[in-house]
Amino acid sequence: MNPAFSQVIINYDRDNLKLFLTVARQTNLEKSASQLQMDATTLSRRIKRLETVLKTTLFERTRKGHVLTPSGENYAAHVESIESHVFEIVSETASEQSASGCVRLGVPEGIGATIIAPALAAFKESNPDIIVDLIAMSGFASVPKREADMSVLLTRPTAGRLKIRRLTTYSLGLYGSIDYLSKRKPILDTRDLNSHMLVGYVDDLIYSRELRYFDDLLPVSRQGL
Repeated sequence: MNPAFSQVIINYDRDNLKLFLTVARQTNLEKSASQLQMDATTLSRRIKRLETVLKTTLFERTRKGHVLTPSGENYAAHVESIESHVFEIVSETASEQSASGCVRLGVPEGIGATIIAPALAAFKESNPDIIVDLIAMSGFASVPKREADMSVLLTRPTAGRLKIRRLTTYSLGLYGSIDYLSKRKPILDTRDLNSHMLVGYVDDLIYSRELRYFDDLLPVSRQGL
Protein backbone atom coordinates (compact mmCIF):
# COMPACT_ATOMS: atom_id res chain seq x y z
CA MET A 1 0.00 0.00 0.00
CA ASN A 2 1.54 3.30 -1.03
CA PRO A 3 1.73 6.33 1.34
CA ALA A 4 -0.94 8.26 -0.58
CA PHE A 5 -3.51 5.55 -0.11
CA SER A 6 -2.57 5.10 3.55
CA GLN A 7 -3.22 8.81 4.04
CA VAL A 8 -6.62 8.47 2.35
CA ILE A 9 -7.59 5.66 4.73
CA ILE A 10 -6.59 7.82 7.69
CA ASN A 11 -8.24 11.03 6.50
CA TYR A 12 -11.33 9.68 4.77
CA ASP A 13 -14.24 8.26 6.72
CA ARG A 14 -15.82 4.90 6.02
CA ASP A 15 -18.48 6.46 3.76
CA ASN A 16 -15.89 7.51 1.18
CA LEU A 17 -14.48 4.00 0.97
CA LYS A 18 -18.02 2.68 0.67
CA LEU A 19 -18.68 5.06 -2.24
CA PHE A 20 -15.60 3.82 -4.06
CA LEU A 21 -16.48 0.14 -3.61
CA THR A 22 -20.09 0.67 -4.65
CA VAL A 23 -19.08 2.27 -7.96
CA ALA A 24 -16.40 -0.39 -8.49
CA ARG A 25 -18.98 -3.14 -8.09
CA GLN A 26 -21.90 -1.56 -9.92
CA THR A 27 -19.89 0.23 -12.67
CA ASN A 28 -23.05 2.23 -13.43
CA LEU A 29 -22.89 5.64 -11.73
CA GLU A 30 -26.66 6.22 -11.67
CA LYS A 31 -27.36 2.81 -10.13
CA SER A 32 -24.57 3.33 -7.60
CA ALA A 33 -25.98 6.72 -6.64
CA SER A 34 -29.46 5.22 -6.27
CA GLN A 35 -28.10 2.47 -4.04
CA LEU A 36 -26.27 5.02 -1.93
CA GLN A 37 -29.33 7.30 -1.88
CA MET A 38 -27.47 10.29 -3.25
CA ASP A 39 -27.24 12.37 -6.42
CA ALA A 40 -25.15 10.97 -9.30
CA THR A 41 -23.43 14.34 -9.80
CA THR A 42 -22.41 14.45 -6.15
CA LEU A 43 -21.13 10.88 -6.32
CA SER A 44 -19.09 11.66 -9.43
CA ARG A 45 -17.60 14.73 -7.76
CA ARG A 46 -16.57 12.75 -4.68
CA ILE A 47 -14.97 10.03 -6.79
CA LYS A 48 -12.97 12.65 -8.71
CA ARG A 49 -11.92 14.22 -5.40
CA LEU A 50 -10.69 10.81 -4.23
CA GLU A 51 -8.71 10.41 -7.45
CA THR A 52 -7.19 13.86 -6.90
CA VAL A 53 -6.05 12.96 -3.40
CA LEU A 54 -4.62 9.66 -4.62
CA LYS A 55 -3.04 11.36 -7.63
CA THR A 56 -4.18 8.54 -9.90
CA THR A 57 -7.13 7.57 -12.09
CA LEU A 58 -9.27 4.91 -10.45
CA PHE A 59 -11.95 4.56 -13.11
CA GLU A 60 -12.05 4.64 -16.87
CA ARG A 61 -15.27 6.33 -18.00
CA THR A 62 -16.66 4.17 -20.82
CA ARG A 63 -20.00 3.51 -22.48
CA LYS A 64 -20.31 0.47 -20.24
CA GLY A 65 -19.86 2.61 -17.16
CA HIS A 66 -17.07 3.24 -14.66
CA VAL A 67 -14.51 0.46 -15.22
CA LEU A 68 -11.61 0.05 -12.80
CA THR A 69 -8.17 0.95 -14.11
CA PRO A 70 -5.15 -1.15 -13.01
CA SER A 71 -4.59 1.38 -10.21
CA GLY A 72 -8.26 1.13 -9.33
CA GLU A 73 -8.03 -2.66 -9.14
CA ASN A 74 -5.06 -2.30 -6.80
CA TYR A 75 -6.82 0.15 -4.49
CA ALA A 76 -10.01 -1.90 -4.59
CA ALA A 77 -8.10 -4.90 -3.28
CA HIS A 78 -6.87 -2.84 -0.31
CA VAL A 79 -10.32 -1.45 0.43
CA GLU A 80 -11.82 -4.95 0.12
CA SER A 81 -9.31 -6.08 2.73
CA ILE A 82 -10.40 -3.27 5.07
CA GLU A 83 -14.04 -4.17 4.48
CA SER A 84 -13.30 -7.82 5.20
CA HIS A 85 -11.66 -6.96 8.53
CA VAL A 86 -14.64 -4.78 9.47
CA PHE A 87 -17.03 -7.62 8.67
CA GLU A 88 -14.96 -9.98 10.82
CA ILE A 89 -15.15 -7.58 13.76
CA VAL A 90 -18.90 -7.13 13.31
CA SER A 91 -19.38 -10.89 13.02
CA GLU A 92 -17.47 -11.51 16.23
CA THR A 93 -19.51 -8.95 18.17
CA ALA A 94 -22.77 -10.34 16.76
CA SER A 95 -21.90 -14.03 16.95
CA GLU A 96 -25.08 -14.86 18.83
CA GLN A 97 -27.26 -13.41 16.09
CA SER A 98 -28.36 -15.43 13.07
CA ALA A 99 -26.44 -14.90 9.82
CA SER A 100 -28.11 -12.70 7.23
CA GLY A 101 -27.41 -10.87 3.98
CA CYS A 102 -26.83 -11.63 0.32
CA VAL A 103 -24.04 -13.87 -1.01
CA ARG A 104 -23.22 -14.08 -4.71
CA LEU A 105 -21.75 -17.47 -5.61
CA GLY A 106 -20.12 -18.03 -9.00
CA VAL A 107 -19.84 -21.65 -10.14
CA PRO A 108 -19.24 -23.64 -13.33
CA GLU A 109 -22.59 -24.44 -14.93
CA GLY A 110 -22.36 -28.21 -14.47
CA ILE A 111 -21.52 -28.00 -10.77
CA GLY A 112 -24.13 -25.32 -10.20
CA ALA A 113 -26.94 -27.28 -11.88
CA THR A 114 -26.18 -30.74 -10.48
CA ILE A 115 -24.74 -30.04 -7.02
CA ILE A 116 -25.23 -26.49 -5.73
CA ALA A 117 -28.78 -25.69 -6.91
CA PRO A 118 -30.36 -28.90 -5.50
CA ALA A 119 -28.75 -28.17 -2.12
CA LEU A 120 -30.05 -24.61 -1.84
CA ALA A 121 -33.48 -25.60 -0.53
CA ALA A 122 -32.03 -27.29 2.55
CA PHE A 123 -29.53 -24.45 3.00
CA LYS A 124 -32.35 -21.90 2.88
CA GLU A 125 -34.32 -23.76 5.54
CA SER A 126 -31.31 -23.67 7.87
CA ASN A 127 -30.42 -20.07 6.99
CA PRO A 128 -33.67 -18.23 6.16
CA ASP A 129 -32.10 -14.76 6.33
CA ILE A 130 -29.37 -15.45 3.78
CA ILE A 131 -30.07 -14.73 0.10
CA VAL A 132 -27.93 -16.67 -2.40
CA ASP A 133 -27.34 -15.37 -5.92
CA LEU A 134 -26.17 -18.41 -7.89
CA ILE A 135 -24.27 -17.34 -11.02
CA ALA A 136 -23.23 -19.85 -13.69
CA MET A 137 -19.94 -18.62 -15.09
CA SER A 138 -16.70 -19.71 -16.70
CA GLY A 139 -13.25 -18.32 -16.08
CA PHE A 140 -12.48 -16.21 -13.04
CA ALA A 141 -14.70 -13.80 -11.14
CA SER A 142 -13.63 -10.32 -10.01
CA VAL A 143 -14.47 -9.61 -6.38
CA PRO A 144 -13.99 -5.80 -6.64
CA LYS A 145 -16.42 -5.69 -9.57
CA ARG A 146 -18.97 -7.62 -7.49
CA GLU A 147 -19.12 -10.46 -10.02
CA ALA A 148 -19.04 -12.87 -7.08
CA ASP A 149 -18.37 -12.99 -3.34
CA MET A 150 -17.24 -16.60 -3.58
CA SER A 151 -16.43 -18.82 -6.54
CA VAL A 152 -15.91 -22.48 -7.30
CA LEU A 153 -13.07 -22.66 -9.84
CA LEU A 154 -11.33 -25.44 -11.73
CA THR A 155 -7.93 -23.73 -11.51
CA ARG A 156 -6.30 -22.23 -8.44
CA PRO A 157 -6.04 -18.42 -8.80
CA THR A 158 -2.49 -17.07 -8.81
CA ALA A 159 -3.22 -13.40 -8.06
CA GLY A 160 -5.39 -11.33 -5.77
CA ARG A 161 -6.03 -11.17 -2.03
CA LEU A 162 -8.15 -14.32 -1.83
CA LYS A 163 -8.82 -17.05 0.70
CA ILE A 164 -8.61 -20.36 -1.13
CA ARG A 165 -9.59 -23.89 -0.10
CA ARG A 166 -9.53 -27.08 -2.12
CA LEU A 167 -13.03 -28.58 -2.20
CA THR A 168 -12.27 -31.89 -3.87
CA THR A 169 -10.57 -33.55 -6.81
CA TYR A 170 -12.33 -35.02 -9.82
CA SER A 171 -11.51 -36.83 -13.03
CA LEU A 172 -12.40 -36.12 -16.63
CA GLY A 173 -13.17 -38.91 -19.08
CA LEU A 174 -14.10 -39.60 -22.70
CA TYR A 175 -17.56 -41.04 -23.28
CA GLY A 176 -19.47 -42.35 -26.28
CA SER A 177 -23.00 -43.56 -26.92
CA ILE A 178 -23.63 -47.29 -27.17
CA ASP A 179 -24.87 -46.87 -30.74
CA TYR A 180 -21.73 -45.00 -31.84
CA LEU A 181 -19.28 -47.37 -30.19
CA SER A 182 -21.05 -50.52 -31.43
CA LYS A 183 -20.35 -49.53 -35.05
CA ARG A 184 -16.63 -48.92 -34.58
CA LYS A 185 -13.52 -50.77 -33.53
CA PRO A 186 -12.83 -50.94 -29.77
CA ILE A 187 -10.66 -48.18 -28.32
CA LEU A 188 -7.74 -49.96 -26.69
CA ASP A 189 -5.13 -47.20 -26.84
CA THR A 190 -5.06 -43.41 -27.17
CA ARG A 191 -3.77 -43.87 -30.73
CA ASP A 192 -7.13 -45.45 -31.61
CA LEU A 193 -8.75 -42.04 -31.02
CA ASN A 194 -7.29 -40.80 -34.31
CA SER A 195 -10.05 -42.55 -36.24
CA HIS A 196 -12.90 -41.21 -34.09
CA MET A 197 -15.03 -38.08 -34.08
CA LEU A 198 -14.40 -36.22 -30.82
CA VAL A 199 -16.38 -33.47 -29.13
CA GLY A 200 -14.60 -31.08 -26.76
CA TYR A 201 -14.39 -27.47 -25.68
CA VAL A 202 -13.97 -24.59 -28.13
CA ASP A 203 -10.25 -23.92 -28.03
CA ASP A 204 -10.49 -20.10 -27.90
CA LEU A 205 -12.88 -20.26 -24.93
CA ILE A 206 -10.91 -22.66 -22.74
CA TYR A 207 -9.89 -20.78 -19.59
CA SER A 208 -8.22 -23.60 -17.64
CA ARG A 209 -5.19 -25.70 -18.56
CA GLU A 210 -6.91 -28.72 -17.00
CA LEU A 211 -9.56 -28.61 -19.72
CA ARG A 212 -7.03 -28.91 -22.54
CA TYR A 213 -6.96 -32.69 -22.27
CA PHE A 214 -6.86 -33.16 -26.05
CA ASP A 215 -3.34 -31.70 -25.97
CA ASP A 216 -2.24 -34.83 -24.10
CA LEU A 217 -4.32 -37.33 -26.07
CA LEU A 218 -4.11 -36.30 -29.71
CA PRO A 219 -1.35 -35.52 -32.20
CA VAL A 220 -1.09 -31.88 -33.30
CA SER A 221 -2.74 -32.70 -36.65
CA ARG A 222 -5.94 -33.79 -34.95
CA GLN A 223 -6.25 -31.00 -32.37
CA GLY A 224 -9.11 -28.62 -33.04
CA LEU A 225 -11.11 -31.14 -35.08
